[in-house]
Amino acid sequence: MDLDKLTALWTRVRDSLWFLPTLFTLAAAGLAILTVQLDLNGIMALPAPTSPEDGGREAMRIAFAGTANGARSVLNAIAAGLITVTGVVFSVTIVAIQLASTQFTPRILRNFTADRGNQLVLGVFIGTFTYALLVQRVVRGESGEAGSFVPNISVTVAMALALLSIGFLIYFIDHAAKSVQAAVIIDRVTTETLRTIRHTVPDGNGPTGEDLEPDLPDRPGSRVTARASGYVQGVDRDALLELLDREERLIQLHPHVGDFVLEGGLLATIWPAEDDADGAELGGRIRDALILGYERTPKRDAELGVLELVDIAVKALSPGINDPTTATICLDQLSRIVVEFGRRPTPVTVHRNPDSGGVLILARPEFAHLVEMAFNQIRHFGANNPHFAGSMLRRLAEIGRLLPPERRDPLALQAEALLREALSHEPPAIDAASLEHTAQETLDVLRPGSPLRLG
Repeated sequence: MDLDKLTALWTRVRDSLWFLPTLFTLAAAGLAILTVQLDLNGIMALPAPTSPEDGGREAMRIAFAGTANGARSVLNAIAAGLITVTGVVFSVTIVAIQLASTQFTPRILRNFTADRGNQLVLGVFIGTFTYALLVQRVVRGESGEAGSFVPNISVTVAMALALLSIGFLIYFIDHAAKSVQAAVIIDRVTTETLRTIRHTVPDGNGPTGEDLEPDLPDRPGSRVTARASGYVQGVDRDALLELLDREERLIQLHPHVGDFVLEGGLLATIWPAEDDADGAELGGRIRDALILGYERTPKRDAELGVLELVDIAVKALSPGINDPTTATICLDQLSRIVVEFGRRPTPVTVHRNPDSGGVLILARPEFAHLVEMAFNQIRHFGANNPHFAGSMLRRLAEIGRLLPPERRDPLALQAEALLREALSHEPPAIDAASLEHTAQETLDVLRPGSPLRLG
């Protein structure tokens, strides 16, 4: 299995709700075995408690020094209480997250399962329950054939873990309450998207994809089609580059990360056309280089975060919710993403092998496409709100000031389209005049000297 597929598998496992709790459960089982062995061997024997009859004050003991029945009662209370708290707390939280997903977007459920804080709390709860359960089975009373055995160290550790769990419970209540707030959800999506952009679209002054784009042959090439449907979660570029080592061939990959591929859909075209035997082998290696899944993942797909923010904004602008403030927050964060992407040069998408003369063409991310994805739906659903439309026009102007001139034309098209849609709703004269003035100021930044085109 290649590195990219291992990375994708590791990402799915790491972001699941079971992986970290499983590690904690195994660690708790190991800790139970260790502390019980310490008790059995008397390596860390606890001193006997003092009493007034011994001539001194009765010392306060932090460590457990009770009977077998007392130890069973403590361990049973810890195990039963924690498993009950775990079930109730997470059930209530799932309901709250589902309600939040109805208001914002269903995709925030993925953020809940991938949240390290939630995984850590669940791991501590289940780990403490496992530890108490395993220690309880070794406690023996006086009536046992093997004699009495009270694992004082183990019970003491169980009490410490219970106190630790209470601390994590307090943390979880605060964390869960914050995690369903609109600003927190939006900021988390934005941060993850910016991280993806910085990873997949490196900053630098290297050659751009446009400079290296070759002319495609006129003759038909071999078509590589998909054997299964799914979203492209990753592309193993190194595996594709290996196909250029021996022969002079041109390979054009059509889908990019985030695209949905239908079974039988076109994945790649190869020139010159291969015969059946070679084409089948080469097509199989190209299919293996694409990682397909049932959903889009944020690891390499920056457009997914944009879609999530757009979903939240569109729902906030709907008449049923009518929350333009949340939509404005989404607009602000989308502006950050567009600026981050627009400041970076178009990544190199054409790779050549100088030894064999082979060429690999990957699908190129387009700035204009990202702008359309970020603003088209928000523009359509927010145009009937003059205040929001004015905010969006001002935001487009601010984005334009931060980007080079060659990146501004898609923003100017958005500004003109927004004004047309806003005026089509026939706002009051004062709002219409304000929008036209703001739009002209925006166009002065994005397209200096160009008048508004409303036709």
